[in-house]
Amino acid sequence: MTLDDPTRRRAHRAVVVAFLAHGVVSGSWFVRIPDLRDLAGLSDGGLGLVLAALGIGAVVSMPLAGALATRHGSAPAMRWLLPPLLAVLALAAQASAPLTLALGSLAFGAALGAHDIAINAHGVAVEHERGRPVLSGMHAAFSIGTLLGAGVGALAMAADVAPRVHLLAIAAVTALALLAYRHLLPAAVDRHRTAVRAVPPTLGERLAPLRRRWLLACAIAAMASFIAENAVGEWSGVLLRDHRDASPALAAIGFLAFSLAMTVGRLTGDRMVAALGDRRTLLLGGALAGTAWALVALVDDAGVAIAAWVVAGLALANAVPIVFRAAGARRPVGPDGRPAPVPAQALAAVSGLGYAGGLLGPSLIGAVAELLDLPTAMLIPALLAASIALLARSATGGERLPSTAARSRPAANASPTPTA
Repeated sequence: MTLDDPTRRRAHRAVVVAFLAHGVVSGSWFVRIPDLRDLAGLSDGGLGLVLAALGIGAVVSMPLAGALATRHGSAPAMRWLLPPLLAVLALAAQASAPLTLALGSLAFGAALGAHDIAINAHGVAVEHERGRPVLSGMHAAFSIGTLLGAGVGALAMAADVAPRVHLLAIAAVTALALLAYRHLLPAAVDRHRTAVRAVPPTLGERLAPLRRRWLLACAIAAMASFIAENAVGEWSGVLLRDHRDASPALAAIGFLAFSLAMTVGRLTGDRMVAALGDRRTLLLGGALAGTAWALVALVDDAGVAIAAWVVAGLALANAVPIVFRAAGARRPVGPDGRPAPVPAQALAAVSGLGYAGGLLGPSLIGAVAELLDLPTAMLIPALLAASIALLARSATGGERLPSTAARSRPAANASPTPTA
């Protein structure tokens, strides 16, 4: 299918709005986690279990969202999945007991993970159509949305606005993003009906792309990055408030500073990747992020922790866009010389494992915090962030991906070769 430039540009703007909305929802939820914990009367270990429920929901929904995007196209999937996400955000905020909060987190994780798969699949499709790196810019919109969500949340906390009122208002306002969804790419651009069977695939078949070494490396790198990112969103406020003697207002600054740094890193990320290449960007980012997280764990000072999260945000900003681009790139042959999987299926497998670890990781941090203490548990994201540097070559195949290289327009419009 050949599309004109105005259609590509409108779709690009629309998917940027989608990433922005996704970030607003995520940031709004994360910044209210300490309050939701207190309302439910949970310890750090109990909060870890609730966060595990969020991860389980995402693990279950992501392969289903990948199949939905493959069969019907990522644009229809986005339109179908945003309303349930906003409804669950508003309903989960009503929880005031451990069980209801766990169930709300389970549903929220499922809705968040499914919508995430759809917008990333469409982002990869738009990048392919544009013929140049734009995925980091889309993830920058997510970071801006996260920053906006966290900022509004901090103001709501300062004004003593209850989480249920705050998150209901966020859901209502974010629903306006559906207006932009009218301008997404046509469904036929990344729809592969022949690649989807009438009988739903088993879990093993859904994860089959991960038997490929380069896709497994992408998944592990994504998992490490998500754990490090989510640890800031879900534990920074608790760490600063309970272990670094920070006020509630200062405790909210940690996540805000990290989100701002990620925004800056992603706004400049496409140019950085074009200059350094995917592998060097991952290598340097992983090394810097691991060092920063080690400072968070080992230095008993709120200012040092916030500054370290700024460094970590800049360093990790482009890790996920790079590995998602690697997984979802349209090409007939992968770096290992074998036929590449259908992009949406490969992306669903990689992001599914990545998000599974990323969303379950904070619960592991909670368990370690219960056994030892939370500062010691912060060494987990430090080690995982550093591992991204070790995975850089395998994840990118040791070379810049086709989507980041200069390409002619005919190549950008070439159709992928589906695999069964």
